[in-house]
Amino acid sequence: MPIEEFIIQIYCCIDDYLKTTPKIRTRGPAPLLNDAEVLTIEILAEIMGHGSDKGIFDYTHSHWR
Repeated sequence: MPIEEFIIQIYCCIDDYLKTTPKIRTRGPAPLLNDAEVLTIEILAEIMGHGSDKGIFDYTHSHWR
C-alpha cells in the first residue's frame, strides 16, 4: 500500500473517532492543524521510528510540507 493511502486511512480513522468524542482543544487561538491532523502526524512518525519531537518535526517538515 502506498504511504499516501496509509496516511489517509490513519487520518480517516482518527477523524471518525474524534467526531464521537468531546473536543480536545476548547480554548486559545485557532490552531493551524486540526486535532486529527496532529494525531495522524504523531502516529505516523512513531510508526516510522521518529520518536522525538525534533525527529517528528524534521521528518514531517522535509517530506509532507
